[in-house]
Amino acid sequence: MSAKPRWMLALALLAPLPAAATTTVRARLARPPHGLQVRLTPFVVPAHHEREVCQAIALRNRRPLDVSTMEFAAPSGRGYISHHFALFVDDNDDLAGLPRGTVDSPGCVGFGQNFGAILAGVQAPRATVGFPHGVGVTFQPHQILLLNLHYINDSPRPLRVDGAINLVRAPAGSIVHHARGFQLGTFRIDVPPGENGSASAQWIAPFPMNVVLLSTHSHKHTTSVDVDLLRAGSDAGQVLQTLDYQHPTMERFTAPMRLEPGDGFHWTCSYLNDTAAPLTFGVTSENEMCFTIGSFYLDEDAAPLPAVPGCFGGDVALTCPAQ
Repeated sequence: MSAKPRWMLALALLAPLPAAATTTVRARLARPPHGLQVRLTPFVVPAHHEREVCQAIALRNRRPLDVSTMEFAAPSGRGYISHHFALFVDDNDDLAGLPRGTVDSPGCVGFGQNFGAILAGVQAPRATVGFPHGVGVTFQPHQILLLNLHYINDSPRPLRVDGAINLVRAPAGSIVHHARGFQLGTFRIDVPPGENGSASAQWIAPFPMNVVLLSTHSHKHTTSVDVDLLRAGSDAGQVLQTLDYQHPTMERFTAPMRLEPGDGFHWTCSYLNDTAAPLTFGVTSENEMCFTIGSFYLDEDAAPLPAVPGCFGGDVALTCPAQ
């Protein structure tokens, strides 16, 4: 067989390489023996990219579902991992009026009328949000939920990924207090290139709150987050510290932490900006955030959540992004 002409070899070298095949990786989470599992429709994250999607779903329950524990799972491996996975509750929209399937949408912005109605969220690929005994949430028949997954694919191939959440049923009649979420943050983040810096904020409770879960949310430049309790506006000492942004500390209060009006939280996020650009607030993993998050219940369980200026979330949560 004669050798190929040089011009044919040159064309072969110049021809584009075939695109890397998309690999499917699924969240491994066994269905709960009591309760429901919800899953995102698989979506593709290109190689060396990140995507944040939102999807509206309706639960299959025909009766109210009392839930005491939520289990979150997303696939992870060498070069790919979830950045965060959050669950919103939508009490104001019909499923037919919401976008269909997985849609690119940081923080589920643009999905109906429930901006900020975050019930729970995690940063690790596998994590559990469990309420103390007597505390939980009730999902109404065919409740609409918004699943929000931010995924990072630093591998050399496109990935098709999903995420799963177990809603674990509480023992019948065990829920006495219904939890609401809170997310308290600041936009005031500005760390020069190559420097250490920090951002601080505080939030004062305008009504009595019984805090049962307390944690933080920030991004990969974080070196620590320190949360202090305020009593009548004065510092009453540290109540939580996070040293690993991917596995933020979560305090679970069997006896709730009581906040009276005038009490609150002060928190400081410390950063190392090892990039060549200023570090500021933003929704990508290259930007930063600084949030104190958690769950609480009201003294009067059936009362609606009072409106707070600058906060969102309806009757589900206090999402206050700009302290």
